[in-house]
Amino acid sequence: MKKEIQGRKIVTDTAVAYGQSKNTGLYALAAAVNTLWAEGVTDISVKASVCVPPYVYKSRRNGMMKLLQETCQEYGICLEEEEGITAAVVTVPEVIVTGTGITDEGSRPEILPGWGIVQTGWLGMSGMLQAAEERKRELSGWFSPSFMKQILSYQKELFAKSVLEAAGLLKTKEGEKVSFVRQIGSGGILAALWNLSKETKLGLDMNMKAFSILQETVEVCEYFRLNPYQLSSVGSFLIVSEDAEGLAEQILAAGGKANVIGSLTDSHDKLIHNGEEIRYLDRPAPDELWKIYQTDLV
Repeated sequence: MKKEIQGRKIVTDTAVAYGQSKNTGLYALAAAVNTLWAEGVTDISVKASVCVPPYVYKSRRNGMMKLLQETCQEYGICLEEEEGITAAVVTVPEVIVTGTGITDEGSRPEILPGWGIVQTGWLGMSGMLQAAEERKRELSGWFSPSFMKQILSYQKELFAKSVLEAAGLLKTKEGEKVSFVRQIGSGGILAALWNLSKETKLGLDMNMKAFSILQETVEVCEYFRLNPYQLSSVGSFLIVSEDAEGLAEQILAAGGKANVIGSLTDSHDKLIHNGEEIRYLDRPAPDELWKIYQTDLV
């Protein structure tokens, strides 16, 4: 949500995450603050609520809250308000984070057909991490300890501040920003592309082979029979730019991950090329992460 006040705007975003892992709150926190950073907000305040069912020990709830506190301190985020609740109304722990900040109200150039679309980060990564944490014991019986360690090492990439700085989305010395940026949230990259087309009122011409995905995500998704293209991707963004190649190179030079994955068109078609195969983008589907809570999954 955005609200303009005398040439500046207040930006807020609320994110929710569910799960048994002590890291559950990090997914909600990262989703909210990444969205604000992408709007150019540098001073962020957050409110966090951790609600757990009665069967969860208070120590686990407190551990989740402590991790939120430590992470906010690490990234210079003001944890303005926090609360821990035990309630029978939830069946798994629920973390709600609302972030707020103020940024300058600047004009961005009109987006035109032919402009490129850059994907930063790794699609499906956050969903893969959550699935791995929620079913860690099960996966540990299938994958090697070194592979499990590698999976969990990607936690640090949930927070995309450095990548957004490299893309010029946070204030630079010249105050420049790119034209359009959206985090790949619930429903994965396919939902994000659909929403991008809807918001810009332009068509899409995408190259699926250019999508960036970790081998670890492929392996975990194959095990749980999940579609990684419909999996939450906190920390990964779609950025539209007139100079998409230059933007991707700029992010890569700063140590981030970025690929040009397609472009906008002047038609209403939403096309995805996968080699010689061409498909039309479907309407967004529910996030695949919910499937890991089904007892008959495997």
